[in-house]
Amino acid sequence: MNAIQEAKLNMYRSVQQFCEDNEGITSTNVAFATALTSFKANITSIISATSLESQIITGIAADKAVAKKNLCQSATDIGAIIFAYASANNNNTLKNSIAYSFTDLHRLKDDMLAPAVENIYNAANDNSAELSNYGITPAILATFRSTIDAYSNSVPKPKTAKATKSTQTANIKALVKSTDDILKNQMDKLVVTFKTTNPDFVSTYNNARVILDPQHIATQLKGTITDATTGQPIANATVQSANGQAATTDATGAYSFKPIPNGNNSITITKAGYQTQTIDNIKVKLGQSTIHDVALKN
Repeated sequence: MNAIQEAKLNMYRSVQQFCEDNEGITSTNVAFATALTSFKANITSIISATSLESQIITGIAADKAVAKKNLCQSATDIGAIIFAYASANNNNTLKNSIAYSFTDLHRLKDDMLAPAVENIYNAANDNSAELSNYGITPAILATFRSTIDAYSNSVPKPKTAKATKSTQTANIKALVKSTDDILKNQMDKLVVTFKTTNPDFVSTYNNARVILDPQHIATQLKGTITDATTGQPIANATVQSANGQAATTDATGAYSFKPIPNGNNSITITKAGYQTQTIDNIKVKLGQSTIHDVALKN
């Protein structure tokens, strides 16, 4: 969502809230009430599409980062055991083929990591009988295989996610256009029917229709989720806001909702192995970034 679209969404929500607060007036004109229903449905769809647009790539990139870290650690551990076996048997060829540090592996490009780790797996598998005395069991090899496959499957997902994000971006554009049409061609025209009986309603409605300067709109709620004991960031935690938006923390534990309606909000954080925590009365200010960090307990 770009700045202009965010500014419009803030205006839409102001109009929606005002009309909902004055349902006794808006319900007296069936055509206006019908247009308002379509208007509100569009706003819900825009928020949903925006949430998907902002979270698709972040969440998948975080998953891939975790998969890469797990694979590099497993490969390093098993490679160290093979290295010890090769040293004990003066097998320099084997020793050199698996001599990777965690940093060596982690620095490899995405498409090069799996083949490098595959060499370590093959070395372990080819020498599995001898390596049993070194602590490498069939179960360990099976887990290693699964870790390699999980990472390999995660590599193309960000590219696919970008295509999905493009779809959501296009959806937002179409929804904003549709919402503008409802406002300009229906609600703005029909609101004049309330002029005689409710002139203050019409005046306030027109004020709510003003779009704030998009250059100064950046209403956002963000923060970092950490482990209350260790202080380490928690990746892949789910953060749910009171208005229905959801975010997934990245590898650094960061989450972000943009845009998000201003006013009081609350978030609920869930993560397997941790206590679910809800934070109430978070004051989100229009045009500002509100930061709220949370430490989860085991």
